Amino acid sequence: MLFRSTAEEGQAPKALNVPLITSIAKAWHWQDQLESGKVKSIDEIAAENNVDRTHVSRIMQLTSLSPTIVEQILEGKEPESMSLRQLRKGIPLLWSEQGKISEE
Repeated sequence: MLFRSTAEEGQAPKALNVPLITSIAKAWHWQDQLESGKVKSIDEIAAENNVDRTHVSRIMQLTSLSPTIVEQILEGKEPESMSLRQLRKGIPLLWSEQGKISEE
């Protein structure tokens, strides 16, 4: 389903942020590849995906998002100001600090 129901809120449905969701899935896939030994390094992931090592590192930061934030993103309930571009700049390690991401 591409839209969440917001009838109870009296608002039009909000489209899911597909690029952000896809990037979160990609980050977890790459993390799994590293942990399982299917790949040996971020450099190997970058080469296999025809992307820069820096890109892989930035996307992999998404694995440190709190479960609450990931759930909000998957439901299309993340703050309007939250974007993949913003998250790629850096994510606080402490989940308690991540709630402030959308305020920046």
